[in-house]
Amino acid sequence: MCSSDLLNEDALNNIEIDTELVTNAPNIKLPINQITSTYPRWSDYWDVTTNWDTAKNWGSSSFSDDFSVDLRVTNWDEATITSGTASWSVSDGYYSQNNNSGGTNISFWDYATNRTFSDLDLVSRLRANSGYNAGIVFRFDKSGLGKGYYLVRDDALNVRFGAVDYNTATNTTIGTYSLPCALGVWQYLRLIVKGNLFLMLSSDDNASWRKVFSVIDNTYNNGSVGVINVNCTADYDDFMVGACDDLVVNF
Repeated sequence: MCSSDLLNEDALNNIEIDTELVTNAPNIKLPINQITSTYPRWSDYWDVTTNWDTAKNWGSSSFSDDFSVDLRVTNWDEATITSGTASWSVSDGYYSQNNNSGGTNISFWDYATNRTFSDLDLVSRLRANSGYNAGIVFRFDKSGLGKGYYLVRDDALNVRFGAVDYNTATNTTIGTYSLPCALGVWQYLRLIVKGNLFLMLSSDDNASWRKVFSVIDNTYNNGSVGVINVNCTADYDDFMVGACDDLVVNF
């Protein structure tokens, strides 16, 4: 971005240029709730919902499973991370974990090719039935016991975003954010990830999306995606993942 572009963005209040700290070397302050595209004039502060849309056909770099057919053998790697026995099944058009004392169970998408993602748009419909701590994982390294990011329902009022390393028994909560949802109620969780920028959205109908949080973190940069379940029963549906390039930007 050249200096004239920076001045234009400053005039539009998109960025703040502080020239008082070091003469002739301005410090450019970008808010952390912004994702900037490779085109320097495109940015989104997520204060409105009209600028981003997802193409109906995500293309060859994107994948989905609506669980209308049981594809567990070819599409899902059902792992038990801590003590317990996984009890995954597909019935009635959704994916279920039926064991509420099964420890930590993660089912990774695209088992056949072990596909990984860095920048991504990840969506899953979720219904926690008994207990919470059900959600999605991404940028997950499956070597050893595994490590990566997770987003789970923390309780009836909040979701929790964190980074875990089961090899070292390290679990870091990056943030807990308000998102009410009772047991037995379906809700869509969506993460848009670009580099070290994370944006979470939620929806009740996969049409009207609302921002839950945006944050910067540098812990992990690539890995598998999937769903996670910790000592509860839950159902999953409409699992979709695509690269950020598949987003249609309407500026």
